Amino acid sequence: MRGLAATTLASSCLLAQQFFIRKDIPVGVYPSNIVVGDFNGDGRRDIAVSTSEGVVVLLNMGGGNLGKRIRTAGLLYAVTAGDFNGDGKDDLVTGDNLFLISNGDGTFLPPRRVVDLNEGYVRGVGDFNRDGKLDLLVIGEGCTPTPPPPSCSVRVWLGNGDGTFRSGELLPSRADLVASAVVADLNHDGVIDVAMQSTIIGPLLVLLGKGDGTFGPEIRTPLDTGFALPLLVADFNGDGLPDLATAMGILLGKGDGPFSHRSLIPSRDQTCRC
Repeated sequence: MRGLAATTLASSCLLAQQFFIRKDIPVGVYPSNIVVGDFNGDGRRDIAVSTSEGVVVLLNMGGGNLGKRIRTAGLLYAVTAGDFNGDGKDDLVTGDNLFLISNGDGTFLPPRRVVDLNEGYVRGVGDFNRDGKLDLLVIGEGCTPTPPPPSCSVRVWLGNGDGTFRSGELLPSRADLVASAVVADLNHDGVIDVAMQSTIIGPLLVLLGKGDGTFGPEIRTPLDTGFALPLLVADFNGDGLPDLATAMGILLGKGDGPFSHRSLIPSRDQTCRC
């Protein structure tokens, strides 16, 4: 009976785990970032990968198949994709403020600067003023080396819908070397909000959007682990509220801006004790 019980328990553990079919796709040397978007306007989600050889695009052929790799640009770190000029095909924006308009075949026009940004980095995209045009979240603009730490600004650049942008208002927050930011509706009011984490150990900063391109005062969630790096927004505990997945665990959303203390992500060895 003991052997049968052990076998039954082991089978239950196996059934509880999810299995996925693995498919290895060569994209180039040192892939560093992956962006998903419809780059040829066929309604299917394609993939753009930043590598040491340039940005490589894999077009979605349907049925879980991807086409041959298309090397489309030089050494760029693609941050996000979106249709910034309203032609039905997603474009690319890089972290160092370069903008690439899609040609519709997996390639892009030569990169150009996002307006006259010589400082700061694009860290997110969203329709912050609800005009149907994508805007940019730029962090680190106008940094001053006042010790310590340096003081930087956070600004929204409003999209004109034709691939150009205009300067919006400064956000009511000081970004000290922000390493990561996520853009999502964090309080379920239909307006895009922003969550940020600094490279300097400190709290998670949440700015609730007002729907006109401006934001309310920052809401701070202390992080007992310090450097958390928000990576992904989703409802991980099924309560209908957006949570944050970080490198250190899950921050559970309360629906009004702040987050509760993190819950640890179990290691591979802890997922099933049999």
